[in-house]
Amino acid sequence: MRFLVFILFILIIGISSCGRMQNNPAQNAPEIILPLERLDQVLFKMDTAHIKDSLLVRNNRFPFISEVLLKQMLAIDSRDRETGLRSFLNAYRPIYTAVQKLNAPASVHPQLQTLFKNIHYYFPAYNLPKKIIYFI
Repeated sequence: MRFLVFILFILIIGISSCGRMQNNPAQNAPEIILPLERLDQVLFKMDTAHIKDSLLVRNNRFPFISEVLLKQMLAIDSRDRETGLRSFLNAYRPIYTAVQKLNAPASVHPQLQTLFKNIHYYFPAYNLPKKIIYFI
């Protein structure tokens, strides 16, 4: 009989605690606004007829394009940068147009804003990024 009362007690406690939501103290923190930039749009809007000039203009706005994107991510050699970038843009244009229909960054951006809001609340000394740059 004691075992049955014990099981009933555990069931009542378990069922009554299921409906309660835990409060997140970071919900009341101020919003963190991080601008969104799409690097894939910047790249695919380049003029492929004048790729060298377009690349110089993009490098002024995004100085990491040459080093990080072209050299490390796309493995394009610095000697034939224009040819390699032109072939990349031509080969991946169908993928880019398919991704544009999905607009994935717009659906993910609010979740990232909440993530950075929580990070800033719990770790105020952590330096947040100035902007979010997507490359799909």
